[in-house]
Amino acid sequence: MPATKDEVLAETTTAWAEYSARLATVTDEDLCRLNSGHGWTLKDVVSHIAVWEREAVHVIQALVEGREIHDYADFDPWNERFYNEHKDTPIDQVRTEAFAAHRALVTMLQELPPGAFDEQVVEWAIGSGAGHLREHISGFPA
Repeated sequence: MPATKDEVLAETTTAWAEYSARLATVTDEDLCRLNSGHGWTLKDVVSHIAVWEREAVHVIQALVEGREIHDYADFDPWNERFYNEHKDTPIDQVRTEAFAAHRALVTMLQELPPGAFDEQVVEWAIGSGAGHLREHISGFPA
């Protein structure tokens, strides 16, 4: 796992390039039809990734500021909640939010001082960013 700000940003950039290149080849029709293996459409997966990148922004900011964060040890209830909140979001809005959420995460990471990249921050940046993108990319057509 990356350990420094530069390594986190490099990993995030590389993973996003791979993910966004795949996403660009998938039509809106296919995003709504294809099943990811989770019982979700690929649109749901795109939304899921965007939601977790947004959540990472809030969590990392809280960590840096020394505030407490929610207990995320069991992701399933969070995934279910986020899915239910976003399952009816129109596809164009999902695509827009995917890029906006990623930009927000990268901007926040770029603005953090190098010393802020402790184990928890790196874990959230990679776990909800690059690692999460790579976890789901295999569900998209090559």
